[in-house]
Amino acid sequence: MTQFAYFVTSNLIASISTGIVLVIVPWKLVSSVDGQTLIYINIFSMSLLLVFRNRIYELLRAVQARQVMAACMTITAITLFSLIVSGGIISLICSMIVVLIYIYFYYLTRSIITKGIAPTEKYGRYNGILEMENQASAFIAGGIAVYLLDIGGDNFRTIIVVSIVGFFVSSTILLVKIRDNPVDDEIVTQAKSRTSFKNRLSFIVIGANATFICIKLLDVVNPIYVVDTLKEGADVIALSTIFYTVGALCAGLIGATQIMRAREMHVIFISLVGCFLFYLFTALVSSIEAFYASWVAWGLFNGLSRVAWQTIVMTSLHGNAMAEFFAGISLAVSVLRIGFLLVYSVFISSFEPHHSFLYLAVICLAGVSVFVAGATRKTASSC
Repeated sequence: MTQFAYFVTSNLIASISTGIVLVIVPWKLVSSVDGQTLIYINIFSMSLLLVFRNRIYELLRAVQARQVMAACMTITAITLFSLIVSGGIISLICSMIVVLIYIYFYYLTRSIITKGIAPTEKYGRYNGILEMENQASAFIAGGIAVYLLDIGGDNFRTIIVVSIVGFFVSSTILLVKIRDNPVDDEIVTQAKSRTSFKNRLSFIVIGANATFICIKLLDVVNPIYVVDTLKEGADVIALSTIFYTVGALCAGLIGATQIMRAREMHVIFISLVGCFLFYLFTALVSSIEAFYASWVAWGLFNGLSRVAWQTIVMTSLHGNAMAEFFAGISLAVSVLRIGFLLVYSVFISSFEPHHSFLYLAVICLAGVSVFVAGATRKTASSC
């Protein structure tokens, strides 16, 4: 097997473990406490990342990305073990915080590792394959969660054990089978090192990340909407991840076949508009059928947007320049997520849960505006 094949395998196993946790733990929290607690946990987790942002960047410069990812997986697995021992509210809260921090590092380090093992001309293809892997794992995770929840009895600890084993196996593969390849530490062309280019690229990527921000906000919105509006249980949350995966797998397939090569800017714009329309649709039509259909669309458009902007960055930047850019973008996205969550924490207490999707639609519109501002910005070089 090639290094990339091992990397995909490691990601698949880890993503399955993460997907299972993101079904069962938020549902358990919302059912045991309330939706506001889940919002505050998200805000607290991202605030920690902001406080230690400089240390995070120093860590990425000093330690190989695969080692950082493996360490995060191990820490997450150890924290989840506390749920088996006690299963109390404190353990649930601590586990959720650690999982959210792990997800931040996962997306940050995944792109850096991919850059190191992928040929330049195949960045789009490799990003598409990773998107397919990521969503296939979500499909499997949703299926496992649904099965374990449907067979009856108290299977909470069994579900957590499955996740813990997955994290340990994945971290072992990373450490044993993956080697970071040295890459050029310069930007591709001299023009692209200019501040105007970096600003343009930042606008494009932050705008494109509106789809991702909304998907992460759905980690909070989804349990609240399912429990309070649809009056359903964790099985519907699990099924929604499966429908999301169907759309995202299609996005990954499109990226892997390089159909969108050299069309990344158009893909991002279409994805932002598509997400906006389906958030609006879900806000206006409160039915489980509309809910599932929208998850397919969100999976498709978020997947396309992510493959597109990551390919743009990877073909534009090298080495520490790319790591610094990804760290800066992750920081900006984290700040935006905190701000949107704070607004949402006030918003949800005053309106019905299904109105949350109107809020997400507005975020997508803002993303369109930021993206267009970057795409039309004049620089000495284009992406």
